[in-house]
Amino acid sequence: MAYLGAQPNKTLTKTTSQSFNGTGSATVFTLNRAVNTEEELEVFVENVQQEPGSGKSYTASGTTLTFDEAPPSGTGNVYVIYRGLAEVTTRLEHDANAALSATTGTFSGAVSGTTGTFTQLNSDNIRIDGNTISSTDTNGDITLDPNGTGDTVVASGKLGIGDSPGEAKLHVKTSAVNSSIDNVADELVLENNGASGMTILSANNDSGFILFGDDSDNAAAGIRYEHANNAFSFRTNSSWDRMRLTSGGDLLVGTTSAGYRLVAEDTLDVVSIRMTSSSASQQQAIQFKKNGSEVGYINCTTSSTIYGTSSDYRLKENVVDMSGAIDRVKALAPKRFNFIVDPDTTVDGFLAHEAMTVVPEAISGTHNEVDDDGNAVMQGIDQSKLVPLLTAALKESIAKIEALEARVTALEGN
Repeated sequence: MAYLGAQPNKTLTKTTSQSFNGTGSATVFTLNRAVNTEEELEVFVENVQQEPGSGKSYTASGTTLTFDEAPPSGTGNVYVIYRGLAEVTTRLEHDANAALSATTGTFSGAVSGTTGTFTQLNSDNIRIDGNTISSTDTNGDITLDPNGTGDTVVASGKLGIGDSPGEAKLHVKTSAVNSSIDNVADELVLENNGASGMTILSANNDSGFILFGDDSDNAAAGIRYEHANNAFSFRTNSSWDRMRLTSGGDLLVGTTSAGYRLVAEDTLDVVSIRMTSSSASQQQAIQFKKNGSEVGYINCTTSSTIYGTSSDYRLKENVVDMSGAIDRVKALAPKRFNFIVDPDTTVDGFLAHEAMTVVPEAISGTHNEVDDDGNAVMQGIDQSKLVPLLTAALKESIAKIEALEARVTALEGN
């Protein structure tokens, strides 16, 4: 055993023993002093010393003494003697001019020696194996300097690990990085010349948290990763699931119901999604793709918005002029109505299933469709899809008008 300074004086001040009454059947006895192995005891049965060890006479661990065979009945016929020192009076002191011979203990006086043990730098600093631990009496600041350059932290109550930790309260630096940390808000800095990160491990099917709070609320906001369903949940104003990223990559805002890649729900009368650009030229705000190919977009200019769908001639074949458009338009049945949720507003439009018989590409959904739970799946209409038919009908009408005008002019000339 190593000691600080000279080896302390030690004496056996008293023998510690304990006796038991054998019953002829009991093999386990409770010691009044814990031991590590049976070698720390001398055990006697009927004044005969027993051999320690498994498969021999007895074993001992902690406060349990176990015999391979039950000692015979008798009063105090089983007794143990605890080996070692019952009491040791030791004071650990060290001469300021002598090297240390251990790294543990309580020291009085200054500590000095050579690099590799301890080195006294000044009245407030200590170096361990070339690494400087610097502490001031006023602030209690500590810095660990792997390069042994003697860097210190001057701000109150801060711990810096690494060279020149600056204003970081805790700065962990594993290799040289050409950067400086001087932001007073950086109370924790992990710095490495390469990949750097932090890991939070929790139990299976439990959650890991990063929480934010203030003096009145310790967890008003934060991030939670739920291992049970592999999802992220975001908390603000003391409520979870303000935003949620599911295991499938769906981003849900204001709701926990998935089914779409992006869902944003709001009960307030505000804009749910806004696209903003400062560019003066036309800029694509949203792009729609199917199987990797663009099929539509929303473009913005300085003063207008363009809703575009695929229309390039290079995407089409079997192109012919429309005919019979007037008859098809006559089959359309425009209506005036109000929606059930807005009884005070009357609008012009179509019934989807009726318009579907004339321009099916303008209609989504199936007439009277329901889901697996019997809930209605409503049809929709893109009224812009009616424009080609209306244009063709108008051209046919214009042609007829022009033909009639020509006939009238001819008759008037005669």
